[in-house]
Amino acid sequence: MFPDKFNKIYGGWHGIEGILKEELIDVSAQREEEISILRTTPAAWISRSADTGCD
Repeated sequence: MFPDKFNKIYGGWHGIEGILKEELIDVSAQREEEISILRTTPAAWISRSADTGCD
C-alpha cells in the first residue's frame, strides 16, 4: 500500500449506505491477499449497495 501517503483506508459496508450509517471497514487492516482482490472486485469484497435513493 502507500503508508507514506495514507495511514488508513476505510470502506463503507454496503457502499454509500455504510458510509452514511458509519458502518466502516478498516481495509488497511486486511491481509495483503485480501487487498489484492480489491483491484478487480472492490464492490464484491465489501458488499455493495444497489440503493438508488428512491423509496
